Amino acid sequence: MHQPDNRRILIVDDNAAIHQDFKKILAARRGDSSSIQAAEAALFDEPAAPTEIPAALDPFEVDSAMQGQEALQRVLAAQHDHLPYAMAFVDMRMPPGWDGVETIRRLWEADADLQIVVCTAFADYTWPEMVARLGRTDRMLVLKKPFDAIEVCQLATALTEKWNLTMRERRHLQDVVRAEQEARAYAASLETVNHALETSWAKSEAEARSKGEFLARVASDVLAPIDALLERAPKCLPDGSQPAAWNPVELDQFGREAAAFGGALRALLDLSAIESGALVLENALFSPWQLGLDVVERGRQRAGSSAVAIEIARRGNIPDRVGGDAARLRRILDELVDNALRHTASGRVQIDVEARSVESSSQVDLRFTVSDTGPGLTREDYARLFEPFCHVRRGSMPLHAGLGLSLARRLAIAVGGELSCESETGQSARFLLSVPVAQATVAR
Repeated sequence: MHQPDNRRILIVDDNAAIHQDFKKILAARRGDSSSIQAAEAALFDEPAAPTEIPAALDPFEVDSAMQGQEALQRVLAAQHDHLPYAMAFVDMRMPPGWDGVETIRRLWEADADLQIVVCTAFADYTWPEMVARLGRTDRMLVLKKPFDAIEVCQLATALTEKWNLTMRERRHLQDVVRAEQEARAYAASLETVNHALETSWAKSEAEARSKGEFLARVASDVLAPIDALLERAPKCLPDGSQPAAWNPVELDQFGREAAAFGGALRALLDLSAIESGALVLENALFSPWQLGLDVVERGRQRAGSSAVAIEIARRGNIPDRVGGDAARLRRILDELVDNALRHTASGRVQIDVEARSVESSSQVDLRFTVSDTGPGLTREDYARLFEPFCHVRRGSMPLHAGLGLSLARRLAIAVGGELSCESETGQSARFLLSVPVAQATVAR
C-alpha cells in the first residue's frame, strides 16, 4: 500500500526568531516570495535580493525545539506516535544546554534514520572532531553561514527525499522477506499436506486391500460348497434316472441358478484380485481357433434346450499358435457368451475369430467378435454397460444385476487389450475383444 511522503522537519535552535524564519521559508506556500525574502534577510542579516526566491514545491511540516533536551523529547514522542521526523536543522551553539554535536548524538540514539543538517557560523568543531564523536556517516551535512533560502529548501528537499527513499526500500525489503517467509510456510504446509495425503492414501490402499482380501476369502468359502453341490447333484440320482420328486425342468433350473451363483462368486474373486493387484497373468502357447471352439461348446451346454444356436466362424488366416493368457481370454469370451444368451430369447449367438498382423512387430492383433440377435441397448444403458452391478434391460428380458461385463472389460485391460460394444435400440448387440498376442506360427 502506498504511503504519503514524510515531510516533517524539526528545527533545533535557542533563538525563537530563527524558528519563525525557518518556518517562513519551509512552510510557506509557493508564490509567497516576499515573506521568504524577508525571512532570508532576518535570518542571515543580509538585504533581500531583488529577484523572486522560490519556496519549496510543497510546504514542509515544521516543528521547533529550543534546546537539545527538548528536541530529544520531541523525537521520542514522534517515534511513539509513529510520526517520525525525516530531518532536523540543528544549531551548533545552544547554551546553556547540550551543544549541537551532543544533541545529534542523543537524537541518533533515539532515531537512527534521522537526517541532520548542522547549522553553524563558527568553527566550534573541526570535521575530524565531529567524525570522532559522531562517526563517519551519510546522514549529516554541515551548512555554514552565510547561506540563503534556496540552500535551505534544497537541503530540506534532498534529505527528506533521501529519508523517504530509504523507508520505501526498507518496506520493499520487508515485503520481500515476508513474501519469502510466506512462500516457505506455504511450501512447508504443502509438504505437510502431501505427507498427510500420502499417509491417508497408503492407509486407504491398505484398507481396500484388506477388504478385497476379506471379500475374496468369503467368496472362496461360499464357492467351494456350491461347486461340490453342482458336482454331486447328478451322482445323487440312481442309474441317472430322475426321482419322482424332481421335475426335469426344476432340476435344470436348479442347475442354471447354481451355476449363475457360482459364476457371480468367481467374478467377485477375479475383480477382487484385479483391484488388489494380486492378478497374475500367464503366458503360454495356445490355439486361438481351439479357444473359440471351447467357448462355443461350453456355451451350448449352458444354453441347453433353448432356441438359441451358438456358432463360430473363422475370418481370414489365423495363427496356429500364439502366446498369451488363454485362461483370461477364455473367461472374457465366456462372460460375453453368457451375456448374449441372457438377452437372446431366440435366434443365434455367433463368435467370429480374426487375426490382423501388426507392422514391424512379431505380435498379432487377435480379435473375437461376439454378436447376438437379441434386442439392442438404449443410449442410457450403453453408457453404463460396463459398470459393476449395472441393471440393464434389453427388450422384454428381465433385469440382470451382474459383474460379468465389468469383469470382462477389466480382464481385457489387464491383458493389454480392449473390449468395446456396438449396439442400437431394437437391434443386436456386438462386442469386440481385441488383444495383442505374440505370434508363433501362421496357418497356411
